[in-house]
Amino acid sequence: MMRKKVLITIFVSVMLMLSAVAAFGATLAKPTITVTAKGVSSVSVSWKNVEGASGYEVYRKTGETGTYKIIRTLDYANKQEYRYINTAVKAGNTYVYKVRAVQDRGTVQTKGGFSSEKQVTLIDDNVPSLTVYLPTTMDKTKKTMIISLTNKSPKDNMYFDGNFALENLASDNQQVYQVKHVSYEKPDLKKTGKLKGTQRLVLRPGEKVRFTCSVSGAFEYNRKNVRLTTCLRYQQKDFVSEYTIADKNKMMTPQEYYEHLTGTTQTEGAK
Repeated sequence: MMRKKVLITIFVSVMLMLSAVAAFGATLAKPTITVTAKGVSSVSVSWKNVEGASGYEVYRKTGETGTYKIIRTLDYANKQEYRYINTAVKAGNTYVYKVRAVQDRGTVQTKGGFSSEKQVTLIDDNVPSLTVYLPTTMDKTKKTMIISLTNKSPKDNMYFDGNFALENLASDNQQVYQVKHVSYEKPDLKKTGKLKGTQRLVLRPGEKVRFTCSVSGAFEYNRKNVRLTTCLRYQQKDFVSEYTIADKNKMMTPQEYYEHLTGTTQTEGAK
């Protein structure tokens, strides 16, 4: 009889241990997330419910080289689908998201694996967006270089005069060197040409142009320390494009560019 009671006690203990393992050690599935831009004011992150989850953690980083930070913790609310609206965003930025499920049982917390990363870029139709390619080296003999531009606007033309300015940020005097195009090529259209006088080149939505340029003066080219600026016309407005490898591309109105360079507004600068 005593032996039977001992066996029953052992059996119950084992079952309780197995139940505890099942409760606390269950593997949480990785969520499958969908990320959608809502204009340039917010981003929607959604996913299906994960079985066994009691909550979720939403992580975000800015750009591909940014650092992930947790931006939201959501408690389980018996939903089939979850949605988080991220409003702390800025037009022109690229954001990357990932989500994982969490299970809280008393004092024990289990965290599942992260979902696949999903990214979105907030493109403002009212502000032009460009991608710029700078070559690794410059031909010192011919003093020429290739600069490629792509109009990433979904619907509007841009207009370029083909003139650029280069600065070596590692130099003490940061002298500005004028870069004038020798010729241009539109690879998609198999079209080549040369701008004359004040003529501007039309760059249609999604269109790419590759400029062969000549550099004035004794410019010491270093791709990592160079700053490229150019002017363009977009939606009847003038913009200044500033590009560096570190900060990528910035599109600014002339006033914004002045404030960016001087740290003051034009009104303050006039005092």
